[in-house]
Amino acid sequence: MAEEMSLADFLEEYGDQGKATAVDEVMDLEAYLAAYGRRAKGAASQQIGADGEDIAENALRAYGVRMVEQIATPYAVTGRKKGGWIRLVHKSKVSGDRRGVMGDGSGRRVLAEVKSTAGDRINWSRLDDHQVQALDENNRLNAVSLLVVVFTGQAFVLRWPVEGFLPRTSITLDMAIDNQWDGIS
Repeated sequence: MAEEMSLADFLEEYGDQGKATAVDEVMDLEAYLAAYGRRAKGAASQQIGADGEDIAENALRAYGVRMVEQIATPYAVTGRKKGGWIRLVHKSKVSGDRRGVMGDGSGRRVLAEVKSTAGDRINWSRLDDHQVQALDENNRLNAVSLLVVVFTGQAFVLRWPVEGFLPRTSITLDMAIDNQWDGIS
């Protein structure tokens, strides 16, 4: 536990390392709270996505998909900074979030895109064009394309294309329940 220290003691121990600027001189309180709120919401959204990815992987295995693995996003190092920091950029887009092989002996490839939410729906707009194209192409090649939707920790595996899920529509929890994949076709 950190020990409390007075400002005078702090300055004596660490010195005056520059003039402090009050937050209200940088931005007003509303702007600060809006910026902080966006950051906090973004971090929470990333955590929901990360948790959803793990839940989705377990769901795919439960449906008999074998050799499930995350599809890594390729990065390139574009610069280095002091202190060991590096700058990364995406080299290319990937076809989906997970891939695997059907465990039924057919050897068919499985491509899965995962979308997670703490809300009550997944909007079509959450899918990028390249993700839709990859799921469609995989399906045309007679492989298995899946959309795994995770609602607050519960995964639903849906065969792509999902009936009724089109641009400007969404998948609700009820729709996910009604359209669960049978694990075969």
